[in-house]
Amino acid sequence: MEANIIGPSINNEPSLLRSLILVPCFSESKTSLTNTLDSIVTTDYPVSHKTILVVADGMVKGAGNQKMTHEYLIDMMEIDRRFLHEVDRNGKPNAYSYVSIGEGKKRKNYARVYAGWYAHSSLRAKPDPKRRDNQQPMPKNQEMLSKRVPIILIIKVGTEEERLPQNMLLKPGCRGKRDSQVLLMSFLSTVISNGRMTELEFELFYKLWKITGVHPANYEVVLMIDADTSIAPNSITRLVSCMTADSRIIAACGETTISNKFESWITMIQVYEYYISHHYSKAFESALGSVTCLPGCFSMYRITVPSATGVNIPILAHTSLIDYYSENVVDTLHKKNLLLLGEDRYLTCLLLKLFPRRSLVYTPLAVCQTTVPTTFKVLLSQRRRWINSTVHNLLELLMVNTLCGTLCLSMQGIIFLELIGTVVMPVAVLLLVYVIVLSIVTKATSLIAILFIVSMICLPPTLVLITSRRIEQFFWFALYMAALPLWQFVLPLYAFWHFDDFTWGSTRQLHDHRESMYKEKNAAGPGRFDANGIKELRWKDWVIIRQQGQRPAMLQNGPPAGYRNGAQGHFPDQIRNVSPLNRNNSNNRGMHPS
Repeated sequence: MEANIIGPSINNEPSLLRSLILVPCFSESKTSLTNTLDSIVTTDYPVSHKTILVVADGMVKGAGNQKMTHEYLIDMMEIDRRFLHEVDRNGKPNAYSYVSIGEGKKRKNYARVYAGWYAHSSLRAKPDPKRRDNQQPMPKNQEMLSKRVPIILIIKVGTEEERLPQNMLLKPGCRGKRDSQVLLMSFLSTVISNGRMTELEFELFYKLWKITGVHPANYEVVLMIDADTSIAPNSITRLVSCMTADSRIIAACGETTISNKFESWITMIQVYEYYISHHYSKAFESALGSVTCLPGCFSMYRITVPSATGVNIPILAHTSLIDYYSENVVDTLHKKNLLLLGEDRYLTCLLLKLFPRRSLVYTPLAVCQTTVPTTFKVLLSQRRRWINSTVHNLLELLMVNTLCGTLCLSMQGIIFLELIGTVVMPVAVLLLVYVIVLSIVTKATSLIAILFIVSMICLPPTLVLITSRRIEQFFWFALYMAALPLWQFVLPLYAFWHFDDFTWGSTRQLHDHRESMYKEKNAAGPGRFDANGIKELRWKDWVIIRQQGQRPAMLQNGPPAGYRNGAQGHFPDQIRNVSPLNRNNSNNRGMHPS
């Protein structure tokens, strides 16, 4: 019956790409999570070609929340009844192990996978406390069908030691946003190469295939959205249009606007800064096909790209990209700024480095709204991370000699100027103040110097008025100029002074965060990585193990003899005949490893 939710078959439509929508979350509120998921559901992109994948980074409770983040997510979704029997003694899906990007014993992590449906909050009935399965009445009309999307929820729960009551303040299972991204990237790489996968990856593979009826190798793009971001109804369509228009484009981002612009003076001074960074910086870089920062809150990436020979070339699933991005030995100041603070910029940097003949673009037609810091303390913490990661990523890009252009007329030259501008911003502000004071006191300053400074300040808003005809931007520009010393002097100077601070500060607060920080400071060392129990088999071998109920014995003694080479003849016909690498094979669609 659930197969009817997918809607009419439009598999052969070339302008549509099967999309996985990754939503990594940590300590967001229920309202924020609901707004993000509702915005995905209400997009005009067909339900048959979009699947939501939410990754809850650990068992944590955000400041001001009544429940843990993953508990909110479970309440929001309808668990598919076909998976209700696959639970442990606590009534939860089994937790499976995988290799994370943590350090020491945190390299080993466990996660649970839930599969079901997400219905728009306006159509969702209140959960019945007497029922454990979150089941809701089946949709009756087409409107309700279109607002019900397949969803996979991965909850990172940590090792058994982390889940002990005395260790709950240490954020069990939390390995960071980059780990959530690497988890998906590694899974996609394994699927398209038909390689060996961990049991967690097979659990994801099995439930994703069964809930959608689409083989995971048939997904073509991944849209990454932050859990505090809402996307416009046509945003996915606009980004997919960019991808289908030019096969050289491997990643694209849209415009990020501010949803809470009138909440405080801190939010108001950020409006023009957001606008100018997209419509000037990203638009210029996009003309060269080399956007240097694809924001993690709203960007689309190709999983594979078709070649002239008909072979699909991996992009986001490329093994070299995953190896660089999953680096867990972070022992230098440079690496820590790249991997701990600016993972989104670093992913963009790696794409430019590994695929110099491909394009990374920006389209202003795809729009999203995000929530920005409302207090100076949180803004200071956020910009410290952004500025420091920007400096180190620009240094990394300077080493890439395959970017477009030559000498000064090259992308490298632009990156060098951007790096110099970022570093000397505080000095430039002091010189500006000096020139203004000198012209007032002595009247000896050159008129040309003053006109040059005034033109630099007034030219951007003038161009905004000419190109976009948005007069209200002058108001935001005036507020931005009033806060210019903050942007160009206070924030950069604070960031440079805290170059060795790799924490997220006040950006993501937890319930009882002071006790949590105290526990982390006094916790034992990283320990040693224990790989015991982490097995890797091909997905067909996992199917046989599940069907024959041999999982407990396999975990202790390894797979039965002949599983890797001799088990091929034991597969049911509907599984044996599937070719996961052939996107045009119609037999792949509508089937699942039952």
